[in-house]
Amino acid sequence: MTTKKNKKRYYKDWRFWVGLVIAVAIFYCLPALGKGYRFFFSEKVNPNNFSISRLELLQLGISLIAPILTYRVFRNTLKMQDEAKSDREKDKKAEEKRRNIDDANREFYSLLDLFKKEQNKQDTKDSISFLFDKAINSKDNYSFIKDYKIPLGNGTGFHYYLPTRVKYFNESDIPKKYTWENLSNQEKSELIISFQFDEVYNKMSSYFKIFHRILKNLNERYDEDKLDEREFKNYIGILRTQLSSEELVVILVNSLYIKRGLGLAIELIGTNLFGDENDFKIDQHFIIPEPKIVPDDLSIFINDIDGKNIEKRKDYEKKLKSIDDITKFEEIRNFKSFA
Repeated sequence: MTTKKNKKRYYKDWRFWVGLVIAVAIFYCLPALGKGYRFFFSEKVNPNNFSISRLELLQLGISLIAPILTYRVFRNTLKMQDEAKSDREKDKKAEEKRRNIDDANREFYSLLDLFKKEQNKQDTKDSISFLFDKAINSKDNYSFIKDYKIPLGNGTGFHYYLPTRVKYFNESDIPKKYTWENLSNQEKSELIISFQFDEVYNKMSSYFKIFHRILKNLNERYDEDKLDEREFKNYIGILRTQLSSEELVVILVNSLYIKRGLGLAIELIGTNLFGDENDFKIDQHFIIPEPKIVPDDLSIFINDIDGKNIEKRKDYEKKLKSIDDITKFEEIRNFKSFA
């Protein structure tokens, strides 16, 4: 059935108006056509009658209309072929999209099952509680740094932290600006967090690696247009529901302050895993641990409207891959120093 919208579109077609003009012209030119016909075919026409018989007029009309009808049939055939080709392309795209979603589902939920197994291990639960209480939320975490000096084998010194790297020093040889008394609160905080994360890393390494792989796979599929924005956000939302508030904080701190978390931090950029700016204002998913983390630290993880954070993630991925000098890599303390 032809709808009003289709009729309107049809009337805007220039071919309709050309055909109409030709038909009107033929109608008004019939007398002249009759005289011309009489002139060229006088033997077929009664000299006393200047008109054409109805049969002859019909034959003349058919001879004029037949090419037009043939053209219209040819044009409609081409149109039907184009529509059939377009339908095949649409079906192909729809099939490809279904296949991409099936692959993404299979991969995502397979990794999510592995992640849940790591998540439910008692060692993982204990480690998360330890990090959340001691490294992140302890009110007195500057006082017990001495517990994290690692004795050297000969008993003459300790393994001390420096702002650029961890290095072995005899206690008497440590440059004064790197002693505990001369470190800034931020450096002290990073030192405590780094040592405490190192203490439980062996128990949580699989936890972080699988989580990293989930995000990396989602980002790759999104970058390759195998997932649209709505589908990508849906997966991130599902992933967030698997995490407790403590886990979100531990993952965030690991990403910002732990060198091993650098790759994970890059994959988190622009995902909205931690929520958006409005969520941060009302502590929707977790309470931001201050002063270690401020809202400005979180802004890079937001999926902004302009997509600038997504582009930052891609740039950081290239930047990290391009570092082939081991000295330069050792100078990176964590994501904050890298960024």
